[in-house]
Amino acid sequence: MENKLRIQRAEEDFYRINIADDGTEIVFDLADISLPMKCDKAFNDVEANKNNTLARIKAIENKYKNQTPNTKLESQQQREVFEAYNEMFKKNREIMDKFFGLEGAMQKIFGDANYVDMYNDLYEQLEPHFKKMELNVGKIKERIEKKYGKQDNVIR
Repeated sequence: MENKLRIQRAEEDFYRINIADDGTEIVFDLADISLPMKCDKAFNDVEANKNNTLARIKAIENKYKNQTPNTKLESQQQREVFEAYNEMFKKNREIMDKFFGLEGAMQKIFGDANYVDMYNDLYEQLEPHFKKMELNVGKIKERIEKKYGKQDNVIR
C-alpha cells in the first residue's frame, strides 16, 4: 500500500488566464490570502529593478562624460548600457515568472521583445483580471469565510 495524500480543490478556487495559443495558462489561487501581497511585491520589485538600472545607466554615462569621445569609448559605453538593460529584463522576467508560478510565462507573453515599459503594458492587460479576481485581502477573506464559514474567528 502506498502512502499518498491528495487534496482536491474546487475549480472555483482558481482563476486561469490563457497566455499562449498553445493553451498555456497562468493560474491564480484565489484562496491564497497572500496573493495580493505577492502581486504587489512582484510589481514593486520590477519597478525597483527598473529604477536601479536607470541609476546604473546614469552612472555609466557619468563615467564616460569627461572622456574625449571616440568610437571605441562610445561602443564600450553602449555595451555597458545594453548589458545593464539586458540584466534588468532578465531579472524582471524571473520576478514575474515566479509570481505567475510558471517558468517561461514572460517568454510566452512577450516572446523575445524587451522594452522599458513592458511591465506597465502587462499590468494594464492584467488589471481587468485582477478586478474580476477581486484581488485584495478583504475579498479573499470573504470568499474563504463564505466557503468554509467563519469558525471561531480563525480568519481575522
